[in-house]
Amino acid sequence: MALVTESRGRHKLSFFDVARDDGRVTNRVALRQTTIFDGLEYDETEARRKLEINDATFSPDGNLIALSRSDNETDIYDTRFLDRIWATFPHVRSSTVSLPIKKTFGAFGARWVQGRGWGSLSLVTGGADGKSRFF
Repeated sequence: MALVTESRGRHKLSFFDVARDDGRVTNRVALRQTTIFDGLEYDETEARRKLEINDATFSPDGNLIALSRSDNETDIYDTRFLDRIWATFPHVRSSTVSLPIKKTFGAFGARWVQGRGWGSLSLVTGGADGKSRFF
């Protein structure tokens, strides 16, 4: 099980082994902070808003976890090697998409998609660019 928490403006991703039934954290990592919001036209106050994790989902094998972030990016962590981000998938503002509002929620969701055959795991995300992206 994983839990994202925030304290004093810093976010942490904590892992628990529910089979042990002792409530202790088995691993913890500090999440990358941000003040960048994909070039969307925020006022200065809005640009300083805190990072939020909108969605978290494990891959089917439990080795990867995707965190959809309010800065319009999805970070992927390998649960076996938490000292670094495994990958970052951005949603970029498209000139062909006109958003009717200035405030958005960033990357708001991610789902793992498994095809047939070995190594056919992909990630689908939705973001403030108004698109679903397939990575």
